[in-house]
Amino acid sequence: GVKHQTPVLTASAKVYFNHLRNQIDWIGSTDATGNFVWKSVNFGTINDFGAEMALDFNLLQLIPSQRFFKKFGVAYSYINQDKTEQAGIVSKYALEYLKNKVVSNLQMNLWRNLDLGLNYRFQHRMGSYLDVNNQRHKYRSYGVMDARLSWTDKGWTAYLEANNLFGTHYLDYGNVPQPGTWVIGGIRINL
Repeated sequence: GVKHQTPVLTASAKVYFNHLRNQIDWIGSTDATGNFVWKSVNFGTINDFGAEMALDFNLLQLIPSQRFFKKFGVAYSYINQDKTEQAGIVSKYALEYLKNKVVSNLQMNLWRNLDLGLNYRFQHRMGSYLDVNNQRHKYRSYGVMDARLSWTDKGWTAYLEANNLFGTHYLDYGNVPQPGTWVIGGIRINL
C-alpha cells in the first residue's frame, strides 16, 4: 500500500492477496431424505484479491475563502474471490463477502457552531441466503444515507443523528431485515 498526505489531501491505496486453505464454514445442502441440513466442514481453497482506495479533502484548506464546506472523503473497496457458489450448496460465511463498497462523507458548517455531516455507503454483497421457506435468494445491492447535525461549544456537544435517512429496505447479512430510518440524539460533555 501507499499513502500520501498534505494539509489539503490524504490519499491511500492498498492491494492484497489472501490464500485460504481448509477454512471452516457452515455448508447447507439437501440430504438423501430431502431435508435441508447444515454441517461444519473444511471448505477447501479460496483465493481473494482485493484493492482499497481512499481520498480525503480538507476543503477549508483547499478553498480558504469559503467556510461552509469543511471536509469531503470517498473510499472504495473491491474484492474478487476465485470460488463461487455451487448448485444445491449454501455457504454461511466463506462465499459471502462485500465485492464492492463505496463510502463517502461531506462535513459542512451551516452556521456558527452548527455542523452537518452526510455519510453515504453503497454495498454489493456476493453470496445468497435462505428465506423462511428455504428458498435461495442472491443479495441485492443497496445504498444508505446517514446524517448528523451537531452544535459544539466549550466543553459540550449536542447532536441529532438520523441513520438510513431515506428508509432503504435491505438485508445486509443473512435473512435479517435491517431497520428503516431511526433517529437518536444526545449530549456529550467533556470534563
